[in-house]
Amino acid sequence: MKINNIGNINKIMKAYDKPIKADSKKFKQEEDKMDISQKGRDYQVAYGAYKKLPQIREERVHEIKEKIEAGSFNVSMEQVADRILKG
Repeated sequence: MKINNIGNINKIMKAYDKPIKADSKKFKQEEDKMDISQKGRDYQVAYGAYKKLPQIREERVHEIKEKIEAGSFNVSMEQVADRILKG
């Protein structure tokens, strides 16, 4: 293959070597924004309140421990079975 007229090829190569300058005023990117529905905001508030609740209800645990130590804590097997099945 023989290439003639190398001058034109050099001009094309120089055109591709030039860095492209983007006009920042021309291509202004808008800021991202997000709208949350009222239902979503209500959910966030409820979830925040839930997260603040303790994992273990200390007063209930203390009450049951006292009943066990006093020997007055009685649970029927039917209640235990029902709770296991309900999950």
